[in-house]
Amino acid sequence: SNIETRIADAFGYHQVVENPGDCISMRKIEIGVRFWGMCDDRLKCEIKKGCGWSGADCCYVNKSFEPQPKGNTGDDRCSFWHFPPAWDPKLAAAYNNNCECFVVVREPFSRFMSHWRWRHLGKTGCSAKALEKFTKDKMEKLKTHALHEDCHFVPQVQYAFQNGDPNAPRICK
Repeated sequence: SNIETRIADAFGYHQVVENPGDCISMRKIEIGVRFWGMCDDRLKCEIKKGCGWSGADCCYVNKSFEPQPKGNTGDDRCSFWHFPPAWDPKLAAAYNNNCECFVVVREPFSRFMSHWRWRHLGKTGCSAKALEKFTKDKMEKLKTHALHEDCHFVPQVQYAFQNGDPNAPRICK
């Protein structure tokens, strides 16, 4: 169960919310409500278009993003509800425009391990050697591909504060 499903359940939509089509079905039940995550149709970003790996839209990096990723690698975009608002002023504004928003943060190690179990454990097997290789590979890849794997490894400070600076004003209040 994901958070979108729990929110949908509270609105009387008693199905799993896993793709944008589910959001359309929810809107038929509750018109005029601002939903959360992938169902928030008010989230806008500078460059928003199809992801290419699902029926959802993604935010793409703009020309000022450094280091500039290579196009069509999947590392130049993230699902719009995963994209860090600190990297897109239009998206950051959408979170503050008539919206009570929040950021869910996790302890970094448990977040990393959760991703490994979710996406890679079945491929690599459960061993210290497999985890060490996965960790080294990811840390190396993330040096040049900040948006890798749909932004699941982006430092959480990029979601909470302007420019990812903990001394700057919060994006989500």
